[in-house]
Amino acid sequence: MPRLSDRAQKQGELWGKYARDWAGIQERIECGLWEEALDGLGMAKDHTLLDCGCGAGGALIVAGARGAILAGFDPSVNMLTIARERLPVADLRIGELESIPWPNGEFRGVMAINSLQFTQNPRMAVHEMGRVCEADGRVAVAVWDEVGECDLGRVYNAVLALFAEPPR
Repeated sequence: MPRLSDRAQKQGELWGKYARDWAGIQERIECGLWEEALDGLGMAKDHTLLDCGCGAGGALIVAGARGAILAGFDPSVNMLTIARERLPVADLRIGELESIPWPNGEFRGVMAINSLQFTQNPRMAVHEMGRVCEADGRVAVAVWDEVGECDLGRVYNAVLALFAEPPR
């Protein structure tokens, strides 16, 4: 098992405490967001997808219904245990966004839904997502709430700094 940063280990432990509750209750409110992210990625049959911070695998289940080839990682052993029960054919690993455990250009689509805000270095995390994405692939990021309403300004600024001209 790869060595996680102290921050990732702590997040894995926190999210893992109630992993079954998350999978059974909380995941239901995320489906619409997952569908939108998968649409934005153009995810279809035989496209490779990496879910960064996959938790209990809910978004991967939705992507699997589209015929995608599934992979994901999370710092929570408990969350991954559930994901592996639900998705026995997916490539699921322990990992963290700042050091994604796959080679360059491995995926057509890469997504981080409500996980980027928990990183210590969002700029490195976004770089890593781009690194593992195919040259003509897509990356989708979603975080909680409006930037001005929560402490996500640093994440937003890190993502925007990667563009020569900010997207509209």
